[in-house]
Amino acid sequence: QLFINRYGAVEETFEAKEVDMEGKVTKMGKKVGVSKEKPKISPYLLSVLLDMTIFLRLDEIKMKDGAGLPDYDESIELVEMDEAIKKPYIEYLEEISGRIRKDKRFLGNLANDAIAVPDMPFQVHSAQGEIFYEPPFEREDYGFTSKEKRLLELVKQELEQGRKVLVYVHFSNKGVGSDLLNMFEKELPQYKSLFLSPTIAAKKRQAWIEKNPSDVMICNPELVKTGLDLLQFPTIIFYESTYNVFTLKQASRRSWRIGQKENVKVMFMAYRNTPQHKALELIGAKVAAANSLEGRLSGDDDLSAMGEDEDNIQ
Repeated sequence: QLFINRYGAVEETFEAKEVDMEGKVTKMGKKVGVSKEKPKISPYLLSVLLDMTIFLRLDEIKMKDGAGLPDYDESIELVEMDEAIKKPYIEYLEEISGRIRKDKRFLGNLANDAIAVPDMPFQVHSAQGEIFYEPPFEREDYGFTSKEKRLLELVKQELEQGRKVLVYVHFSNKGVGSDLLNMFEKELPQYKSLFLSPTIAAKKRQAWIEKNPSDVMICNPELVKTGLDLLQFPTIIFYESTYNVFTLKQASRRSWRIGQKENVKVMFMAYRNTPQHKALELIGAKVAAANSLEGRLSGDDDLSAMGEDEDNIQ
């Protein structure tokens, strides 16, 4: 807590009231609520680190002939949620929210299911075995969700330009990866799509990817966040975002490495005005804080720009 107070940022909320003290009207502040840690870095921390730290990025390294890395671009893809999914999803969240004041066990369910259910709307979800989300439709009858359709459009667009695509999914162990693989195999049979299983040992993953070339590869970003060069995939799409800053920053740079000849595109997807959207804003704020420590100010359309608000210290 001492480190946060000195080098981070804490938000405290006060309520101002006018009171009469000895014939003079003055404002007295009364603290309300608890202190809340903010995902920000104090400029004071720079003064501690600058004497002993160099932040050197790959794009700042120039070769003898003046060549460097190609352009790197980040963008946000927000999708409107299907009404047929939104209604039972919101009802499920409201029921969980109503129980939280009396039973804090439901906090974890709210945090996880608020993000997960829209991407797994055809599965049954349970909160403590007491509250249930039961899909009113089957995958076979419903078809693809609006987010899946938009992903398919983006992937097809990139493949037609001769650009291979890496698709990241966070809930890879819960069927999202296999669902997307089935969609690509059905809708884009002319291209090779693969799912990188977490059962493949870390030291064998690079060799497995090279022995099994594909046009589209689906995987959890945790599997490739370090040690792998994926130059063959100049387009990266976070279908579901990780909420670990280190993982995100590393995974998003897998193909933006020395040796890359094509411009690199990274896209982040979420349902608009949903907890997924809020979570993307949160990770954007964390990335912005990490970038500010490295002396990098965000652009207008990258992920860190989502985290900028009225109390931005920059």
